Amino acid sequence: MNAQEAYDRHLGDTGDKVLEAKIEKTAVRMAKARERGDISRYLALREKLAILSLSYFKVRGGNATEGVDEILLDTIVKYMDEYDPKRGEFIHAVRNNYKFRCLDEGEKQQKIAEHERSIYREDDEREFQEKDICDEKAAADSSLEKTYVQAAEEKASAALLELLALISAFVSRTDDARLEKRRRYTPLFFTETAVRMTKDQLGEDTLGPIIRHEKGVFSAMEVPFLDTFMADICRKIVEIWRSGFKDGVLFQNRIADAQAGKAKYVAWTLPARFYKDYCKDVWDDEVSDAAISQQRKAYERLLEQLR
Repeated sequence: MNAQEAYDRHLGDTGDKVLEAKIEKTAVRMAKARERGDISRYLALREKLAILSLSYFKVRGGNATEGVDEILLDTIVKYMDEYDPKRGEFIHAVRNNYKFRCLDEGEKQQKIAEHERSIYREDDEREFQEKDICDEKAAADSSLEKTYVQAAEEKASAALLELLALISAFVSRTDDARLEKRRRYTPLFFTETAVRMTKDQLGEDTLGPIIRHEKGVFSAMEVPFLDTFMADICRKIVEIWRSGFKDGVLFQNRIADAQAGKAKYVAWTLPARFYKDYCKDVWDDEVSDAAISQQRKAYERLLEQLR
């Protein structure tokens, strides 16, 4: 079974050129947001790209588990996190990698070096035309892949470090008393941000960039506030990833929601009542939903400085 047969047997696509254009435009914007460390916009565009991509590609045959093609989901997530517009189009990256992963192990070993070097070519078949690939090329390609993954992790780590620096600088400011309330709320909202960033990862093996700055993340969070909505006591990033939430908190899985056919995904935010209860119980301060919303908007404006 060649690459095209593997693709045709398990997967297809709508061929919708308008949808293709939306996907590529969203992918480019997402990559730019990730590069400049705009975490909020990056996550929002990442959600949109997942939904568009799952609308474009169509599962065929018996490769789906409960209506979800796991290879497709994994491939889309991989290239959302690593996509570089300079190397080609997002759709081609997903399609080509999907074809490759449907081949048997013998074919993979034969074609891996040429496949990975050609992953972003517009011609869906060119990466499989070279028949005799030596062990040296495969080894060199493996090294190249590791380097690329490391580079993607470095970018994510740098973006998080920039966010931590911004939060720390703002909270420690003493030059403007009018900002006192905003500085007080900032660690609360960052706690939500940190949990969202952690829970967005589909596996523990993708937590590396966050774990690298674990100490800084927990220092910037309001840890007692974290304890009010996590089901378990969490003092490590991996514990946040593994833990559930207390009653009243529903964290929507972005990929699962997209596959379920939701027309619009609303980014997860912690219910206002957890903020109100914390303000009352810890600060002895009665606040309204409107006040929480106002402070959230102020926090989002602060994060815009990362753009």
